[in-house]
Formats: sequence, C-alpha cells, structure tokens
Amino acid sequence: MSITEGLPVHRTWWKESNDFNCDGIGDIPGIVSELDYIAGLGVDIVWLCPCYKSPQVDMGYDISDYKDIHEQYGTLSDIDDLISGLHNRGLKLVMDLVVNHTSDKHQWFQSAISSRNSPYRDWYIWKNPKYAADGSHLPPNNWSSSFAGSAWEYDEKSDEYYLHLYAKEQPDLNRENPKVREAVHDVVRFWLDRGVDGFRLDVINQISKDPAMPDAPITNPAAKYQPGNMFFSSGPRLHDVGEMPRVYDLTKIIKAVGFERNELNMIIQFEIVNLDHGLTGRFTPRTWALTELKEIVNKWETFMQVNDGWNAIYPENHDQARSVSRFASDVPNVRRVAAQINIESLNNYAENVAAGASQEVLASILSEMQKKARDNARTPMQWDQTTYAGFSSVVPWMDWNTKAQVNDACSVYAYWQSVFRLRKEFKDILVYGTFSLVDALNESVFAYKRTYGSSDALIVTLFKDTETKWAVPEEYVKPGKILLSNYDIIDIAGEIVLRPFESFLLF
Repeated sequence: MSITEGLPVHRTWWKESNDFNCDGIGDIPGIVSELDYIAGLGVDIVWLCPCYKSPQVDMGYDISDYKDIHEQYGTLSDIDDLISGLHNRGLKLVMDLVVNHTSDKHQWFQSAISSRNSPYRDWYIWKNPKYAADGSHLPPNNWSSSFAGSAWEYDEKSDEYYLHLYAKEQPDLNRENPKVREAVHDVVRFWLDRGVDGFRLDVINQISKDPAMPDAPITNPAAKYQPGNMFFSSGPRLHDVGEMPRVYDLTKIIKAVGFERNELNMIIQFEIVNLDHGLTGRFTPRTWALTELKEIVNKWETFMQVNDGWNAIYPENHDQARSVSRFASDVPNVRRVAAQINIESLNNYAENVAAGASQEVLASILSEMQKKARDNARTPMQWDQTTYAGFSSVVPWMDWNTKAQVNDACSVYAYWQSVFRLRKEFKDILVYGTFSLVDALNESVFAYKRTYGSSDALIVTLFKDTETKWAVPEEYVKPGKILLSNYDIIDIAGEIVLRPFESFLLF
C-alpha cells in the first residue's frame, strides 16, 4: 500500500495554523502545539505546504533553498519536532516539493543569470528572442503564464528569455539536464533521511516540455498570450522521472499513477475544481449542472478501478476557496449542514484593468474571486473566542473558531471525525469498494453505491437549498442502518423528502 492509499490527509498551511512566536504569522511550532487537535480529528497524514526558504512571491512555492526553513516559520529543529510529534501520535508527514521551478533568488538561478557561461546556465530553460518588424525583441513563443502575461521573461544582459510557467520570479528548471535531476534526488534524500514520510509533488506533470516550444493555438482571440498546456502538461519525457493540473486524458494520467508502473502513488487532478471556470479562466463565471459533476466523478472512479490507479477527487484545498460557498451555500441557516458534505488574483485583475475591461466585467471578476481565489483557503485558523481568535497575541497577517467546534457534538469538526472513523472502520467498502452511480440523471441528488463482496453502502447528497422529494430506487428500499447523516436520522422507504443539502450514508 502507498503512503496515501486509503488514508485521510490533513492539509496544513503553516501560515494559517497557529502563531507560536507572536509575530502575527502562523509557524511550524504553532502546528506542533496543535497536534492533538489534528490527531483528534482522525487523520493519518499531515501534508505540509512549502515552508522552505523563500522570498514569498507565491507564498512559498518560489523556493530559494530546498534544505532550509523560511525564518518566519521556524527552523530545521522545529521540523524535527514536528516529525517526532507526528510519529509519536502514529501520524505521517508529507511535505510539498516544488521541482518544476525555483525562486529567481535561488543560488542556482543567481549564477545562471549572471553569465551565459555559468555552469548553472543550462539548469534553466533559455531561448533566443523573436524579433518584430521594427527590430524589437519578442518572446520565443506565445505561451501565457498561469499568473497572467507571457511565460517568458527577457534578460537584457544576455539577450535571451527564460521560461516561467508561473510568476517571472519562478524560473522553470531544465529537467533534461542530468545535473538537475541529481540535485532533485539529493533534496529528496535530505528530507527522507530527516524522517519525512513522503512528498506531494507540485505541478509534477509540467517538468517535461516539448523541446520544439511551438506556439500555442489561439483559444482566446482577445488575449495576447495563449495557454500552451498541450506542450508542457504531459511532456515527452515526463515518465523518465503529485499534482497534475490541465491533464484530463486518462490514458496519459494512468501512465504516471498505474500501480504496475511504480511512479507516483496518487495524482491530484483539477477537473472538478475547474467545473465553474468560464471561457477565459478561473475568474470568469460558468453555470454547471450536477450531472456534469457526476460524470466527472464516475469517469475517474470507474477508470481507476479498472486500471489499478489512484487519484484524489476533491472540491477544495490550499489553492481552492471553500467548497461550501462555491458548490453549496454559506447562508447562515444551511452553511453548517452544507459544510458537512494571492498573486494569481492580483495579476489577473491588473491585466484586465490594463486591457480596458469595463466596470461590469471587473465587477464580475471580483465576484468570481470571492468564490474561487486561493487566498480564501488560506485564512488564519480561529482557535477560540479570545482576541485574535487564539491564533496570535498580535494583529494577524490577514484579517478575518476552533475550540467551540471540538466541544460541540454537532459541529463540522465532529462530523468529519465521524467520516474518518467510518472510513477506517469500513475501509473495504468505503475506500476499496466498487463505485456505481445511482439515479445518474437526477439534477438535484448525487447518489452512489459502494460494493465490496456481498456488502454495499448507499451515499446520498442533496445539492439544493430547498426540500426535495426523491424516489429511492426500489433495490435500496430495504432494512439498513444509517451510519452518518447531517440531520436527524430518517427512515428510507419509497419516496422521501430530503432537506436542504441533506446527506446520509446507509449500510
């Protein structure tokens, strides 16, 4: 079994966890101080977002030293305390590792940009410019950065461009260079020797680029630069070698995560969290139907079952805003039951302003940012009802409670404790059981069955904020036990009335 297979994971963003040294920013000792809270939730793994030395242009995903900790968040000794604290509680630590790119402040890149003759020059991807009719230099191709603008940055000193699929302060590494691969292996070994149990590899599918670097097709005529995903999201040497954005081809993904290939244990793909993205990206709206969500889940579940792969199906993480507001409802009378089921933003908004977008368009973008921006998933943890919510004794880094949740048997915390407990108790069915949709065409109710041997479980969720009648399929009208529900227990018989965002698990 892989480190992640079948195990609940708690994703920890150090900046939001707890401010131990009282500087207004969460830190690693703050996480250590709350390990009992995490263990009490019932998870088995803590996934720690990047805490390496970094200029923090992209909240730590721009790494300037892979073998040291950013001073605001702690020290290597603090990481050792975290590892031992987790292991003493029977938990594992998975660290984020970003090897598609580094910070432009990393010593490798500082040397690379200093001279064309630097021994580190070929550790990054450099290309000669194209030239306009007037002689001005242009990027080597029309690829857009994920954070707006061109994916290429011009270096006047050497008259070359370097590639950055994200911010210009995040130059892409050249994995074709064996010395780069050796350096990455050295980083991995450094942390494994320290006691880390595994890694979540950020945008790992983008490490191999099409060496021809062709122009991307024009998919957004209004934009100067175009998405070049097809040329770097699953490149020609990816498997010479996670998170795999912008790849929806099942045959490509199974090559990375198939059990027999022994490459990645699990992949994280973005099809669900891209469901409400409009034609021009994340911050434009799109109306989606529940049957679309069902099709996505059914596709991945059934394909991975048949092909012996493993992937994460999820509605939120550190890069996605809270799913209650986005996919359900956060109005006061239903948000509790509904819950029981950055740089990118700034650049995108600035680019639209510069392009002369109307006030109506800008207002629409802001509305979508409220639902989808990554910062909404990174707010400080509210631990109790004291000043600054127990997060810090000073004004936190972001203006925005947990103690009440732990002591409330009806809280979201208690609900997820139950989810994780049942997942472990009935792992054969809930983790390894065969998935099949129930009432697939229903646009209000998402129901599915898990089957293992002669046992099965029915999971039902209403995606509406009003009561809705649902005819239970005849084969499920049978004696059973409801093991989990976000309302008072109900009887399953014939036609039932589901309450707003009601969800239950029937064995």
